[in-house]
Amino acid sequence: MPSLTVDLMDSAAPWSAFAPDGVTPSGELSLAIDGARPRPQSAPQAGRVAGSDKAMHHSLRRNLAGLDLTNFDELRLWVYADRAADGTPANPFVLELTLGSAALGLDDPANTWARYLPASKPGVWEPVRLTVGDLPAAIRGAVTRMRIRCVADSRPFRWYVDDILAVRERMIADVDAALVARLHNLLTIGGNAVPAVMHPAGGALDQDAPFFHLTHYDIVCSRERASAARPRGDFAEDGYSLRPPSNAYELYYQITAEADDRASQSQMLEFALRALPPFGDLSVNGFLLPVESVVVPPFDQAGRLQTNSIPLFYKVSTRQEVGTPDTVSPARAVTIGGDLRA
Repeated sequence: MPSLTVDLMDSAAPWSAFAPDGVTPSGELSLAIDGARPRPQSAPQAGRVAGSDKAMHHSLRRNLAGLDLTNFDELRLWVYADRAADGTPANPFVLELTLGSAALGLDDPANTWARYLPASKPGVWEPVRLTVGDLPAAIRGAVTRMRIRCVADSRPFRWYVDDILAVRERMIADVDAALVARLHNLLTIGGNAVPAVMHPAGGALDQDAPFFHLTHYDIVCSRERASAARPRGDFAEDGYSLRPPSNAYELYYQITAEADDRASQSQMLEFALRALPPFGDLSVNGFLLPVESVVVPPFDQAGRLQTNSIPLFYKVSTRQEVGTPDTVSPARAVTIGGDLRA
């Protein structure tokens, strides 16, 4: 399982706002769901977190049903801020996220895992990655509480938060799954949903037509996207982390519309071209990766050109991290990079 939904931020019902004592309802901090700032390729609404100039230490809290994060590496979410928040004196952090469990509560002194939510600039959607490798085992195995706390003591603010996911990244398998999901069972022909199937390694397909046949046929290191930059993340009271070094790759795929008649095949091809336009994005574990169509000469095509199979070819730009984040102290500013698109 590459990702697990923690909260899609499509309902405010699970959340409650509290004053600093953690008991009294808050009138200074609120969460509402609205569509004023929709994120591309996501639901048409997100969670709007609004605070007054008196919201310092007020918090939003929700319960979770013993969420097991043992097999996941990080939490991912998106933020849209009304001002920069990079931990500098000019742009202090505004929101902090904390996890807790029945065994180790949110305010237990032994619970040292808390992360600020950074924003490098206002008015844009930005991804946030929070490592859970250092989350205490007593919490990581059964998360029952999540809290978003206001840590700013200045002017009112309005932030949007979207799609909180737990992720265990596997570069190739994740892209495979995202491409299949873009086509699988979304088109109906003759009253039946058309599946999308990834070609098995070293095996033959056992699938009745019509179906979309996906083949991963090449991996190329992208020298032009090579970078020594290591974005910062995991901003906490005592410092931050540097993301591991990463290598840039282009993953190449062939997609064919396997059908018994031309009418069905043409319908499938038109659907595929709408689902995967020449230049676009592919949502992979909550982040958007660039995807574009490419031209492959007939003599280089997998299985060669066949009269009953019209192939489409796509390139997905992605990265593979090597290693684990390095802890650095103290926290100062935010660098967000890579191939992600808002």
